[in-house]
Amino acid sequence: MSEQKEDSMTFNKTKKEQFIDAVLGRDDEMNDELACSILAEYGINESGLVDDFKRSIQEDLRHIPSDSSEAINLRATVRNITEYQKASDPEAAEPENYFADVFNSVRSAFQKPRFAFHNQKGELPESDKDILDELEKELSDEAE
Repeated sequence: MSEQKEDSMTFNKTKKEQFIDAVLGRDDEMNDELACSILAEYGINESGLVDDFKRSIQEDLRHIPSDSSEAINLRATVRNITEYQKASDPEAAEPENYFADVFNSVRSAFQKPRFAFHNQKGELPESDKDILDELEKELSDEAE
């Protein structure tokens, strides 16, 4: 973008908008990651804002007739927010899917060793055979 066009865009902004641009950056430079980091600097959690917004809409729904067009639109908004939360937060996913994922990851994380107490050919080393022979002899002696 040319300098002249940038200056004209800045010139058309109010002093408050110019101040916000100076502190936070211009709107065209803002992205989700930058916005989240700015909010975090002030101790504001993005998911907390979404939860508060959803609660606010649900509270408004309690005070308007349920068959009004406004209520229908607000219920659709609540559904959209819920879908957004499920998509962005794995803990908000369906419980069955969440637990299935947890248990599948546990199973794959603790696989049995392929050659437990065996060498690469699948045979016990001589030292282990000697130990097992001694233990077997001790057990047979105790049994008699």
